[in-house]
Amino acid sequence: MVVWAQPTNTTKRIVTTTLLGIAMLTTLFRLRTRIRTRRFWLDDVWAIVALIFSIMLLVSMWLRTIPSSSKHTLIVTYWILSFGFTSTLWASRMSVIFSVVRVIPHDSRSKLRKITNCFAAIFAVFWIGLMIQVASVCGLDKSWYKLAKPQCHLGDGVAAFELTSDIFADVTLAILPIVLTRNSLVPSAQRKMLYVIFAASLLTTIASIVHAILLLGPSGSLEGIAAHAEAATALIVANAGVLVTSVYRVVHKNDDIDTMPYTYNYSIHTTSKAAPSDGSASLDGTETDDEKSIGKIDRE
Repeated sequence: MVVWAQPTNTTKRIVTTTLLGIAMLTTLFRLRTRIRTRRFWLDDVWAIVALIFSIMLLVSMWLRTIPSSSKHTLIVTYWILSFGFTSTLWASRMSVIFSVVRVIPHDSRSKLRKITNCFAAIFAVFWIGLMIQVASVCGLDKSWYKLAKPQCHLGDGVAAFELTSDIFADVTLAILPIVLTRNSLVPSAQRKMLYVIFAASLLTTIASIVHAILLLGPSGSLEGIAAHAEAATALIVANAGVLVTSVYRVVHKNDDIDTMPYTYNYSIHTTSKAAPSDGSASLDGTETDDEKSIGKIDRE
């Protein structure tokens, strides 16, 4: 039988704080950039949701690693950790999938936008399902409340469901950008964004595999660190598109691969007069050639 070495509280604090700290900083940078450029949309809202839960995740971890914490505190923080991890992970994935939705043009001949929205709905079902499953397993059997350091053993059922949902979500987020890059209606700037999303999604897949291995093995602090690492990676990946486009904007001063969302009802338009030269949404709110052609298709 393999015996997993358990990290100390100091190690947990350093690793978790570093990873989640980077994730939070990238999220704040993302929000500042999107608000400043007036491109704030639903994918950014989900990033805020993930940020809130990641803060709860970090605070709970610190409280659980304080030697003088009462048993009541340990129980409460475990519940927050469980729901905080699941919510940070899936809110980050929702942010990624809506980052994909925002670059899909309205085209009456294509169902890609509707299909992507359906995948977002499936993600929400997985999210809720995992929350209910954890609440059922740990709420119906409260014997873990009596442990010296209360921690619920989720069992193989939760591990299997979590692994299945992780694989489905990661494969979806990896395949969707590939499918969309083959769509001739997606302008070149948006395609570059999709390449970034695809490459970044692979990092979440790696983190998910590592966490799944530890989740199916002996439960302990090492699995907890892996969970924090997976949540932090998912949030960083969700912000990767904005980070890369910001760097691209600095290097290529006359080019911009970040996009105005194609769903205008929930976006804020910029008043800047600069416009990208690749046919993507213009920065001053006027229609570009691509937008005009798409609008023509919709009216037909």
